[in-house]
Amino acid sequence: MSEEHTALRGDSTDLERYYSLVALYSPESHPELFPTEQSRLAYWINGYNAAVLKTVLHYYPISSVSDVKAPFLLFFMPENSGFFYSPTRSRPSTC
Repeated sequence: MSEEHTALRGDSTDLERYYSLVALYSPESHPELFPTEQSRLAYWINGYNAAVLKTVLHYYPISSVSDVKAPFLLFFMPENSGFFYSPTRSRPSTC
């Protein structure tokens, strides 16, 4: 783990604060803050990266984010499950 990741594991206050702000202020809830396509794209990329960091820190030690199993309910909506979803992963069979 890099020095930055080690520091985040020790004190994730800034990451938690940032993640909360990402949740509060989105292009949908505050379109005036994201007037361009580039600013909206940056929002989604930064939000995704923050979610990945939180996940890695929560499940550490892991080799890859793909080591993290998706919560069961995400199998019902794989298009909304982000990096947890992979079309090659096995999913529960339906009866």
